[in-house]
Amino acid sequence: CRFTGRKADGDTWKMEDIAKLVHEEDRPAFKIALRDALRGESAVLKIEHRVLHSDGRWVWLETYGTVTERDAAGRALRATFGRARVCSTCSWIKS
Repeated sequence: CRFTGRKADGDTWKMEDIAKLVHEEDRPAFKIALRDALRGESAVLKIEHRVLHSDGRWVWLETYGTVTERDAAGRALRATFGRARVCSTCSWIKS
């Protein structure tokens, strides 16, 4: 997505690919929020976190979404997630 300087808008991302780019301090909370949404323990995923941009800086994003299809056992089959840039002037954050 344009916020990370990586895939084009509209391209599909796997959540494990995003998780690899999440700042190590934000990764545990990101993984818990994702797990809770996929398990149905939370109706939506909504979390602010830093992601490594292709140019080497950290950008703040909000990832949000929901599971849109589950199987008979309640396992997530399909989910829709989006990302929004939280702060376009936060390039000074180099944690």
